[in-house]
Amino acid sequence: MISTLVSTALGFVVSFVPKLLDFYQDAKDKKHELDVMALQIEREEVETLAQELHEENPHITIGLLQRVYQNRKAKFLQFIKHILGLEILETFAESVASAFNNFITEHNYLSNRQLQFLDILKKYILEKGNLEKKNLIESPFTMIHPEGIRGVFSPKEINEILQLTNKILAA
Repeated sequence: MISTLVSTALGFVVSFVPKLLDFYQDAKDKKHELDVMALQIEREEVETLAQELHEENPHITIGLLQRVYQNRKAKFLQFIKHILGLEILETFAESVASAFNNFITEHNYLSNRQLQFLDILKKYILEKGNLEKKNLIESPFTMIHPEGIRGVFSPKEINEILQLTNKILAA
């Protein structure tokens, strides 16, 4: 009698588990479909809003938004998403500071002189908005060492710094 009861219960559980798993998978698939549809609708609405804003106020240009939000690289749609709270848009200064902080954290062995050089480099990029390789052996970088970057960093470190600055300025 107990074995019959156990086998009946076991049969019920075995037949119920696949149904439960199917139900769970269907619910998960439907949630994913709804999330994709919501994102698609959100994108379409944002694009429509951006177009209407541009048609209604043509004096609001990408250049104006880039100056107001201190971000020279963002696209018009990114500004709209930022204004609506759908996307966080860092200022150029925030992006530069974050990149330099990450670099310094990764290179925690740098000397005070090297850190001073990087600080000058960060300020230079923020002020000028660009950098050429030749600038790194000119003033203000020669204040730290007469040879500029070559007198402060190894060739490997110089390449890493150039990669850093290229990444910052390309963003």
